[in-house]
Amino acid sequence: MSAWVEPIAIEAEQSKRSAEVGSRLMRLLEQLNDENTGKTLRPSEIAEQMGEERAGEVEKWFLGRAEPTFAQLDALAKLFAVSPGWIKHGNNTMFPIENHRLPEDAVEAATWLSEWEDSEPVDAIHLVREASKTGSLLVIKESTRHQFKVFATGIHVSEEIGNGGESMLTHLWVTLALLYKRYTRGSRHFMVFSYLAQPNTYKQMTSGQVNALTLLRDCEKTPWWEDAWDQSMYAKNTYWKGWKELCERIARAIARNDRLSTQLDAIKRGDMAAAMPGEAHTA
Repeated sequence: MSAWVEPIAIEAEQSKRSAEVGSRLMRLLEQLNDENTGKTLRPSEIAEQMGEERAGEVEKWFLGRAEPTFAQLDALAKLFAVSPGWIKHGNNTMFPIENHRLPEDAVEAATWLSEWEDSEPVDAIHLVREASKTGSLLVIKESTRHQFKVFATGIHVSEEIGNGGESMLTHLWVTLALLYKRYTRGSRHFMVFSYLAQPNTYKQMTSGQVNALTLLRDCEKTPWWEDAWDQSMYAKNTYWKGWKELCERIARAIARNDRLSTQLDAIKRGDMAAAMPGEAHTA
């Protein structure tokens, strides 16, 4: 009797795993196709992107009729920047949220922002400030393949900061100035956008369960990143309560720092050689 029961039990467990993986893959596909871009990603296209010779087997994965290998699931996780643990076992969140402190060096920070991985350029940088008193900052990188990664920076773009927070903002201001010059000079082919996200939307972005690019549609898009470091713009717009006061405070802090003030002045003049010794050719 056991000779019959054991194979049936194994087959049932395999079928269950296939169905669970297929369910996760379909959920991922739904999230990826919820960007309102007019393009629908199909399993056959995924098969092609993975380098598979035919689509039939990959389509079975999504239908829960066949189970991909762990190596194939790892490849899918890398392709769509999702958590390997989630796609293989249902552990963790679908989209990982990484903690990343921006380098204090503006060149390093701007380079990190404008690169996806392995020096591959990003397609867009999304800077999301929570529309709250603390003003927490998220960075969302979007690849040329419309993948995305979400990074919690630990930066608070608000007056709710101490001396350490003020120092982080002075370096952020100079980084944004450099990013703006690279962006407007066309030497780096990427777009930069900044937003204000209501707390509930911001919380969803950090949940790791929802396509963050989709949630950007619910955010207020404003050019605060372009104006934060430019004193001539402080009185022209009010992006949030305390905007002008915060920008003036950070401008004063930069003015007290000879290195940062010299670097920011050089960036504004477009003198990349002075702003970034040894890096002018990359600016």
